[in-house]
Amino acid sequence: MAARRHSRHPILHPTVEVRALDGSLPGACVPVVERVKGPADLLESGDCTLSFMGEEYELEAEDGWFYPKGGSPCDRVVVPNQADPSTVLIITYEPVASVLAWYDVEDWSLESLLGWQAQPLFGVKVRVLKVDLDVDSGNTAGTELPPRTPEVDATEGMGGFGHPGKIVYMNDMDVDGDQIPDFLDGFVNISGCLVNSNTLERSDNLITGGAFIPIVLDCPLPEGVAPADARIEFVYDANNPGAIDRMTLAASQAYATNAWQQNTLPGRIRVWTKNANVNRKPASVASGGDFVPSGTLLPYGDVVTGGATQTVFYVEGIGTSPAWGGDTIKVRVYPSGAGQGWGEDQVSYTVVRCVYKVCVYRPYICQRNASGTITNRAIFRSVVTSPRTMLQSYFTGMKQFDDYDAADFHQTAAFMGHAFARVETRMPDATNFFWTGQTGLYASFQQVKSVAAFQNGTHWWFRSNDGREDKESDCKTRYQHLFASPVSNAWLSDAGAPLRKMVAVREFRLRPETVRLLSDYRSRLHPFKGYGLDVALKTSSDSRIGCGSYVGLLTEYSNVCDIAPWVRNLNMPVVNIDGSVHYNWIMLVNAFVPYTYGSNGQLHDFFATLEGETMPAFTADPASAHWGASPATTPYRNLMFCDPELMMDWVDAANAATAWDAERGVTVKWNATNPNSLTEWRSRP
Repeated sequence: MAARRHSRHPILHPTVEVRALDGSLPGACVPVVERVKGPADLLESGDCTLSFMGEEYELEAEDGWFYPKGGSPCDRVVVPNQADPSTVLIITYEPVASVLAWYDVEDWSLESLLGWQAQPLFGVKVRVLKVDLDVDSGNTAGTELPPRTPEVDATEGMGGFGHPGKIVYMNDMDVDGDQIPDFLDGFVNISGCLVNSNTLERSDNLITGGAFIPIVLDCPLPEGVAPADARIEFVYDANNPGAIDRMTLAASQAYATNAWQQNTLPGRIRVWTKNANVNRKPASVASGGDFVPSGTLLPYGDVVTGGATQTVFYVEGIGTSPAWGGDTIKVRVYPSGAGQGWGEDQVSYTVVRCVYKVCVYRPYICQRNASGTITNRAIFRSVVTSPRTMLQSYFTGMKQFDDYDAADFHQTAAFMGHAFARVETRMPDATNFFWTGQTGLYASFQQVKSVAAFQNGTHWWFRSNDGREDKESDCKTRYQHLFASPVSNAWLSDAGAPLRKMVAVREFRLRPETVRLLSDYRSRLHPFKGYGLDVALKTSSDSRIGCGSYVGLLTEYSNVCDIAPWVRNLNMPVVNIDGSVHYNWIMLVNAFVPYTYGSNGQLHDFFATLEGETMPAFTADPASAHWGASPATTPYRNLMFCDPELMMDWVDAANAATAWDAERGVTVKWNATNPNSLTEWRSRP
């Protein structure tokens, strides 16, 4: 509701007006009278105190008041000259836009009342229609009912980024994974949609787990007003679902393809009488449907049903708004039908599209026949019960690399997986789209140097200085070819489970404040240069961050979700190989690139020894069988990083909770956040 609205309890505005009689009472009004501001205090009961001409008068909310010039308020007053009521004034409460007040005039006579000589008197009774529309303009309730407090009311009509009204998400997402964009889902209009073979339920019947934005309309009719005579009108920038022709599943998906760039349906929002998670009829409520059209006078009983004084409606975002708080939903109530006066109220809103996608290139290996031809690509999971099993898994993965010659395939590093991210923003003061990720390990000489540095004790952990941000074109190609429209050989087997896409994606719908944090961390704060498996977030010259860890830090900094399930936190021992050199074995894995390409003969021979049929030297050391210092004399160093394997499992678990497609899912996150300090990562050595 607008800022000019009355307080929650009183039904009239705390301004009292002194004016001459007008056309609502018998006679013609001649004098023009100055307004008197007041009352000084508005009581909770709806009564008020009038300060006028040095006197205090207690006024009741339900009364209108006449008084002659210089007289005192009373509810009935003698009219000196019925033909010329210019000496008679009326004090009434001054209603705001959300309150319609009108007067019923009663004709009295002193003779009938008091037995005095006949003289006409007029009694006045005020009838008040309150129209109160509420929305969560403070953006604290998400998709729950709005808090109906004076503080929230006071911001409902303000504009600008600080007061955008209710933030509404553009509903082009697919919350239930049924492959139908949600703004075309839920009203049975898609041919070829998915069907549950057991229940025969159609996927376009409703949005499982979906939720629209509730708004509350409070407009009880005054006593004596017949509901059959009253009309209600909603006025807003509407998209009419009843005007959308039936379409195929593929056609519906086309509406969402470019939604990140533009509004693909006309209008800004829809107002429904039902929420997203139940079936809705796209016809107007006047025709038995569930859609509330704009600019149509609807019978009061079609909109406010069951004698309720408060009615909940649901707002669905269709297209983004051009200005913060610049769009409104206005409700007008006509107690006596069209053209007979109305009460109205309005709320403001802003439709935004703020999307964050966590994308995980699944770790996988290639299985080959005797001639070396790849026969299967399978998801690869490391055995991390000990340093020994972890390193053995890594070396096993190295030997089963992918040699498919395509830029979007992970090739040599397939067994390790990869992570990258996408941000898409369309809101009034920002349009921003970018792919991002962390990559490195391209300069083999730096890795060989790191081996030496580790051997002589100057480095505990491997760090490459050739870290950089992923190329956006590479990220885009991976997403398109390995997830959105997978090429033929971009499917992975998974131990008897259904084939998986090579890239796993979890999508988030976020508040504008949160998506700004994502952009800020990527563009201003993250030190891309230092690349390494173990994470230390310090300055640009001594930070080390891997691909999964970058997406983890980006996500944690913005408080998008808890990344604890993505993190490996291990105490890695340093074991003795030849009596003189100590190795932290995870460093050896980071040196796999020069080994694979044969760029360093001595290192190549060393790895070949480790991969021999006999037990490699590192597994012979007792310390490699345990995480931490076991035996107690073995030095160890904490290893902590976000593992794409764990990220993949988290994405799969989240998407599996959707109703239809285990490869798709959306998290709608409403709570506002402050940036995370990332102290846990910054304080690491």
